[in-house]
Amino acid sequence: MDYFRSTNNKKTVEINENLIADTFSPEEALHQLKLDEALQNAIEQLPPDQQEIVRLRMEGLAFKEIAEQKQISINTALGRMHYAVQNLRKLLSDYL
Repeated sequence: MDYFRSTNNKKTVEINENLIADTFSPEEALHQLKLDEALQNAIEQLPPDQQEIVRLRMEGLAFKEIAEQKQISINTALGRMHYAVQNLRKLLSDYL
């Protein structure tokens, strides 16, 4: 399962790099790639329960779907996301 997660994340990064290269100037693209890398590193520093909620939201799942999948209440999913966003803001304060 971890292999698939790792492979899936790498595909996302490759797609993002191609999109960035087509959308931004070289300087903007470099800045965006650094920001994306910083975001991925920051997500990895979150507690596992917060990491999982963030990744599922990034995949497009609704909080109701996340709650059902993780067998937690919607309020728990919302709370974990709230704390994840707070932690990400602290970790990414140099970029914001």
